[in-house]
Amino acid sequence: MEDKETLKNNKDNYRSSVLDEVMDWLETLVLYCFIALLVFTFIIRIVIVDGSSMLPTLKNGEKLIVSGLFYTPKQSDIIVFNNTNASLNKVLVKRVIAVGGQKLRINFDESLVYVDGEPGVPLDEPYINNPTNYEEDFETVYENYARDEYGNITIPEGYVFVMGDNRQDSTDSRSAFVGLVPEDQIIGKLIFRLYPFKSFI
Repeated sequence: MEDKETLKNNKDNYRSSVLDEVMDWLETLVLYCFIALLVFTFIIRIVIVDGSSMLPTLKNGEKLIVSGLFYTPKQSDIIVFNNTNASLNKVLVKRVIAVGGQKLRINFDESLVYVDGEPGVPLDEPYINNPTNYEEDFETVYENYARDEYGNITIPEGYVFVMGDNRQDSTDSRSAFVGLVPEDQIIGKLIFRLYPFKSFI
């Protein structure tokens, strides 16, 4: 009789032990899922390049790791942002050309971009795929902006001016569909290219 009771207790203890272990695993799994959710929501995101506007730097279909944690936009950063214009309404990847407070001028006839600096010294842009001679809607979008003696406009604080590296095939801040990008629409800065693995930024 005692042997049966002991056997029953052993079985009960075993079941209880297995159940405790399963519960521990479930708690750990839920915790890791929660941490992963926080990381991918607030720290990093994976973004897939859609289109050719960032050639030759980024190619269509490449997967990118982007982070917006404590991020402040800087000139030449590659950023990912939400575009809320009804005609596009999509996430875009572009390069920051000027940030709030900087002066910007583009000479489309000579394909030269000027930011702050001396009036006669354009940006050195070794990353572009072709000349910046495609104006899009630039003059229309910025027609009401005050210009200094050199024709510079000042980017308002809280906004950035962006362009794709493939200047003749990019809908960016030159276009009425994008315009200046509010900083609160920026998802984050490109940290590195996740795929293809052999090619990092």
